[in-house]
Amino acid sequence: MLATLIELLRSTPAVALHALAQWRYGATGLMALVLLLVGIWRRNATCSAVAAIVLAALVTRPAL
Repeated sequence: MLATLIELLRSTPAVALHALAQWRYGATGLMALVLLLVGIWRRNATCSAVAAIVLAALVTRPAL
């Protein structure tokens, strides 16, 4: 029971970040966020770099 509660608390920020990315940046932002997380978990620099570039482009799009 305690392990389930701990897992729920650990996943709450990820779910909140997922909802924010989907609401603010759409499907592209969500896919870039997932790609970034996979790159970090797998320690794949290429994956992380591509995702970071896509997220940066989405965030700065209104400024361009």
